[in-house]
Amino acid sequence: MNDVLRGIIFIISGLLFLSVSVFAIPTVNTTSEVNITVTVGTVTQIDFTPDSLSWSNLNPGEIGSEKDLFIENIGSTNITYLWLNTTHPTSRPFGSGLTSSYDAGNFVVLKRETNASWAYFYVNRHEWNESSTLPFASFDSGWKYGRFRTANFSTGSYHEFIWTVNPGANGLCNDTDANAAKGDVRIAKTPHNSSSTGTTDFTSTGSDYTYYNMSNAGGNYTDWGLAEVTIEGYKYCMAIASTCDHAIFYKYNLDVPGEEGGCSYQDLLADGTTKFNPGDTMVLNVRVVVPYGTPHGSITGKLTLVAAGVE
Repeated sequence: MNDVLRGIIFIISGLLFLSVSVFAIPTVNTTSEVNITVTVGTVTQIDFTPDSLSWSNLNPGEIGSEKDLFIENIGSTNITYLWLNTTHPTSRPFGSGLTSSYDAGNFVVLKRETNASWAYFYVNRHEWNESSTLPFASFDSGWKYGRFRTANFSTGSYHEFIWTVNPGANGLCNDTDANAAKGDVRIAKTPHNSSSTGTTDFTSTGSDYTYYNMSNAGGNYTDWGLAEVTIEGYKYCMAIASTCDHAIFYKYNLDVPGEEGGCSYQDLLADGTTKFNPGDTMVLNVRVVVPYGTPHGSITGKLTLVAAGVE
C-alpha cells in the first residue's frame, strides 16, 4: 500500500472516530440545585371586559341580542363576595318625554353562561307606582300599584306584570299588615302587553294573581319592606319603599334592601361559600329590555362589578 493510500485511510478512520465521539452519551457524575423562592404581593385585581356594550335601533318592547362579559380574577387574593350593581333613574321616568330621565342600567338583564338559556334576571330593576288610574283594573281601596316591565326569554316576548301593595293600617309599606286579606303584595299571573289586558281584578275577591306577605328589610333599610316573589317562574327579591311608591326587583345585587340575607332568592356571583379565587374566570350573558314608553334617542347607564371580603 502506498503512502498516499495509507494517509487517506488514516484520515477516514479519524473522521469516523470523531463522529462516534460527538454523539456519545455522557455519564452523569453529580448534580447541583438552586432553590427558587417568589413572594407574591397582596393585590386585588379583576379583569371585567369589554368596558362598554351597546345596542342600536331597538324599539320599545324589544329585547337586545345577547352579548358577553368576561370576568377574571387576575390578582392574588381570594374574593369572598362578588356582586353587581346597575344605575337607575332617581324617579319615575315615564311620561317625561326625556331620554335623560331614563337609565340604560335599568334595562340590563343577565345570567351566568352556565345557567339555562331563559334564566336572564335584572340586577336591580327599579319601578314606581302608576301616576294615574288604570281603568281596566280594580284594586282594594287604598292599595298602591305599578308595573314590573320585563320579558319572557323563552319566547322572546316583552310584557308587564301589574303589582299592588297594601299600605297597611299605618299607611306604610315596610312590614306585614296582620289584617291584610290575601297578602300585602299581589302580582298578576297574566301579563299585560299591547295585545292583552292581563289580570284585571286585584281585589281580595280576585284570583288571577299571586299574593305574598311582606317583612321588614332590616339592617340599614328598615324603611323598606321585602318579599320573595315568583313572576312567570322567575324568582326575585322585591323591595318596597315604606312610601309604597317605589319597588326594586333584584337578583345579583348586595347594595339593596334585604342585603344581609333577608331574601333567599338573592344570588351573588361569589357569596362567601363559593369564592372567586386567583385565576378563576366567569362569563356573563347580557341583554337589555326596552320598556314600552321609552323615548327615542341615546340612553346611557352603567353596570358595576363589586368585590369585597378579600383574603
